[in-house]
Amino acid sequence: MSPEVTTTPVGAKEGGGMRGRAAALAWVVGCVAASPAADPRPDPAALLLPPVASAGSTRSPAVRARSSAPDLPPPPAARLTPPRDVSPVSYRPDEAVRRSERPVRGDELFSRPLRPDPDRERESGKWGDKINDVVGTEARQGWFRSDRAFDCVVSPITNPFLFEDPRAMTEIRPLFIYQKIPNSQPNFQGGDIWFLGAQTRLAFGERFSVTLNKIGGVSVNAKNPAYDGDFGLSEIWLSPKVTLIRDPEYATILAAGAQFQIPIGSGSVYQDTGSLSIVPYVTFSQRFLANRLGTFNGMVSTGYSFSTDSLRSDYLYLSTHLSFDIGNAHRFYPVLEMNWFHYTTDGSARFISGEGRDLINFGSLGKGSSMVTGAVGGRVKMTRNTELGVAYEMPMIGNKDFFDYRFTVDFIWRY
Repeated sequence: MSPEVTTTPVGAKEGGGMRGRAAALAWVVGCVAASPAADPRPDPAALLLPPVASAGSTRSPAVRARSSAPDLPPPPAARLTPPRDVSPVSYRPDEAVRRSERPVRGDELFSRPLRPDPDRERESGKWGDKINDVVGTEARQGWFRSDRAFDCVVSPITNPFLFEDPRAMTEIRPLFIYQKIPNSQPNFQGGDIWFLGAQTRLAFGERFSVTLNKIGGVSVNAKNPAYDGDFGLSEIWLSPKVTLIRDPEYATILAAGAQFQIPIGSGSVYQDTGSLSIVPYVTFSQRFLANRLGTFNGMVSTGYSFSTDSLRSDYLYLSTHLSFDIGNAHRFYPVLEMNWFHYTTDGSARFISGEGRDLINFGSLGKGSSMVTGAVGGRVKMTRNTELGVAYEMPMIGNKDFFDYRFTVDFIWRY
């Protein structure tokens, strides 16, 4: 605190005249010298840089300000020097900061996109763009993955060797067919035919796939001993397929392919007729009438089988499929299907009345015969990758030939 100033100088009481005025002047000078000096204006350098203690002083600037003993301020050059006791701050990019805040979970190791490599992009751009136009964008994530943009769709059940799903799929499909032969068939006079085997499909992206349509064993059991067969290897059918139209938003898909029917099976069950049949085909699928109760999906496929020799019979087929996704849950699907076969030429391998449709090409006298069958069944998706299908099929119009009725059961495991 500043000293208390009295109103009367001491020298004024002791005497008057020049001596008293001299004493008063000395008293005023002493008061001015004893009073605290006004605070100087702050130095701009002191505002921008932290204060630096002067050499030989261990007290902080705040303590020196409060102390009665004055300390000399540091020279301007010292105040502009960066402090030596401040450690440098390391720079980390924003991405590294975000990763350090939360550990990466296991599933994020596969979901997070990798940083593109410009050199690799330039190198792959020469061939990658051309290949991508054929196999689609899914090829980058895995060439053998099924097209998952149409999970509301289920595959057809009946006419399984010819009725092809238009999607590019990778799957294994075990298959069982039991077909009753009518007693009115003049050659076999009744009996049955059954097939036990599988189908496999391999997708190369979302627009190209290869299908092994038919491989397994066939058993022919006729009541007439002259035509009674045995159990043997079936024909091998395979086909490449290309998706031409693919619209996931409206669940529209169109594909085309060509099937090759190779008769390298057992002769005891009529699986060795001729040399080769080629079947170009188209297949189409469309979703419609979506509502809160469910969604309908229709599928249609047609093709023509023509042989490379005169031993095998030629025919035209048309298959339709209608399924209903109950509650849009992608779980239960009632199914209705129809199949039409019409034979356009006779074969010359065997003189048998009628033909065996998709199970057997007898190479017989079947020109002009037609038949329409109807089927009712359903599919259950047990998981996203597994389906079970069951259907009962019976003739509706035309010649029954070797077809009295048929049961078809399949199981699909899809990648």
